[in-house]
Amino acid sequence: MRIRLLGTNHRTAPVELREKLAVPFERLPNAVQELRQLPGVREVVLLSTCNRVELLWVDDGACVEDLIGLLGSWASMAPAAIEPHLHKLADDEAVKHIFRVTSSLDSMVLGESQINGQVKDAYRIAADTGTVGPLLHRLFHKTFAVAKRVRSETNLGASTVSVANAAVDLAAQVFDKIEKQPILLLGAGEMGELALKGFKSRGARDIWVSNRTLERAVELAGPLNAAVLPWNRRVEFLETADVVLCSTGARDPVLTKADVASMRRKRRGRPLFLIDISVPRNLDPAIASLDSVYLFDIDDLGRAVSEGKASREAAAGVAEELVADEVHAFSKILSQVHVAPLLKALNLRARKQASDEVERSVHKLVQAGVADEATLRAALDALANSLTRKLLHHPLQQIKAMGREGELDGIGDAAKLFGIETTLLSVRELDEPAPPRVRTGSDES
Repeated sequence: MRIRLLGTNHRTAPVELREKLAVPFERLPNAVQELRQLPGVREVVLLSTCNRVELLWVDDGACVEDLIGLLGSWASMAPAAIEPHLHKLADDEAVKHIFRVTSSLDSMVLGESQINGQVKDAYRIAADTGTVGPLLHRLFHKTFAVAKRVRSETNLGASTVSVANAAVDLAAQVFDKIEKQPILLLGAGEMGELALKGFKSRGARDIWVSNRTLERAVELAGPLNAAVLPWNRRVEFLETADVVLCSTGARDPVLTKADVASMRRKRRGRPLFLIDISVPRNLDPAIASLDSVYLFDIDDLGRAVSEGKASREAAAGVAEELVADEVHAFSKILSQVHVAPLLKALNLRARKQASDEVERSVHKLVQAGVADEATLRAALDALANSLTRKLLHHPLQQIKAMGREGELDGIGDAAKLFGIETTLLSVRELDEPAPPRVRTGSDES
């Protein structure tokens, strides 16, 4: 059994590819079930955010090409077009990666907080769907503990700039007085709410919210003292808005080049600033070709983030050392998990063989009239148990030492040496505690 990871992120793939591979939140339960049904996939969790699509699984002889093929089928893409953008990790490297991701060491913005919640969501969905078993339960419990240590023991998040805040910063650089610019939010998700709070903190007063579901727009706008715009008026409102922030879950553009072009003349040369932090992108990329219109997507925001970078990088160095220590510690834990069934099997086998020998000896000696059966059985049982303990003492100590040192190959060889056919993995499904409920999080920056 191996822990393996396969995926793509903002470092390995452009937004054009990531938006095709992205799995909608409501599709995640079915997606992990499809992955779990592939041959050799024992347990699996799927993480899909605006910046990454990664799957982590317990491998029992799975064909990686099958997993890539399934990802491709979801995106209607040939596996050959996806594979160059994928990273493939196993064992300690896979563990290290999920530790780093959850601790926000692999995020577009170091130290952002949203990814931790997203990983918890991915784990919860897989656990509720039944695709998480004892090994991934153990791994993700450890993952969240590592992320908590990073937050509490380093300053990685002290100067965090989220993508939402980066959007506000970028708008403030374009307009001298952001508080006077009409701002329109399309969508009412977590990222949009964070951005609105950022604009509000900069003094913006003319804020509008438009969402397909009017009730959700009203719910978001109320605490921020923002106005609500009916969704079917979003295009005509481009005559008024100077800043448009888009953060929806739509699969197709909610504003096209034709929509924006139709309102340009009415703006009389005033610049229009559009920020698309959705994946898939919800603003037609062709909009960027229009004069006096400035369109930025999530990758542009990532390149624009610079505030607090030096301090976050210094804290990241400390966090990386912490993660490395935790990977080593988990490797030992994993080895002990593999050792436990071997030790149990070895003890049971030795005691069964000793018991069989006692039965044969008792039968022979009773037949010969040497002594009564009860006396013989007691004496021989004591002898068999004593010999079993003495003969197994050194091998068991050596196997335990291999576990402490993380020598999985040595453990497997020991199992073969003693003729033990046992899966080197703890599979205590019956007494494994249920996964804890976890709070949901917002979008990764």
